[in-house]
Amino acid sequence: MSERRSLNRWNLLLLIPVRLADSNEVLGYISDINENGILLLSKKSIELDKQFSLSLCLQDLKQAFIFKGINKECIPFEAKSRWVDKDDNQDFHRTGFQFINISPEARNAISQLVSNVAEI
Repeated sequence: MSERRSLNRWNLLLLIPVRLADSNEVLGYISDINENGILLLSKKSIELDKQFSLSLCLQDLKQAFIFKGINKECIPFEAKSRWVDKDDNQDFHRTGFQFINISPEARNAISQLVSNVAEI
């Protein structure tokens, strides 16, 4: 828990969808982000301590004006669910994910998210 709070976190001004890589289904929306993970808002509860194959899709990133150096339709990445609680709006769950095996392309997209749509 102390590691989670010691890292800089940036709230996003836009909610960017994160999709399950195998089905393209939206798992949730990035609420805030740091260099090691994301906070995802979702309607459904997400299983804890599970590794997920996720993706950020170019169509979603273009809406946030994030596409420099992105050549693929979707950018895959792995993340593990570390904690979950209810959002202030009780209709949503908040799940903290830690990045695992993140590619340079995914790291670039995350950097652009922080630069372009984060509340710093």
